[in-house]
Amino acid sequence: MLCHPAPATSPSSWPAPGRLAVTGVDLSRSFVEIATRYAAAQGVAVEFRPVVALNETYRVLRPGAVAVIHDLNGEATRDQIRREVAGMGVSRRDAAFTRLVLGQLRRRAASPERFRRLAAASDFGGCAVTAEGIGLEVRLTRPAG
Repeated sequence: MLCHPAPATSPSSWPAPGRLAVTGVDLSRSFVEIATRYAAAQGVAVEFRPVVALNETYRVLRPGAVAVIHDLNGEATRDQIRREVAGMGVSRRDAAFTRLVLGQLRRRAASPERFRRLAAASDFGGCAVTAEGIGLEVRLTRPAG
């Protein structure tokens, strides 16, 4: 997301604070919040529409192509996180930190149902979601022809 004019633009041509509006298309709630805070600090109004992101993905895919999103599963359990980290072969301290971070990220991650709702509202009309361990795979297919 670009929350300021392009570098080649002269500052004298920039809109006054509060007069520039941006539409963001990120699906990540964390990145949306970070970008929203940054935009507010710059005096930029921002609105995020995740379906717009999916529609843009649909637009640029050739017919018959598949877009794949890999993400943390918002419904992953603490036990699934523990098992995932145990398989990483990291030190006890690093494992504890990794479990903590993944637990925090999980609270902000999308659920399979959220991806299904977003995809259903987009030009894709739906998606296939596979949850395995702490991960999600979302497959969005643009129909052929």
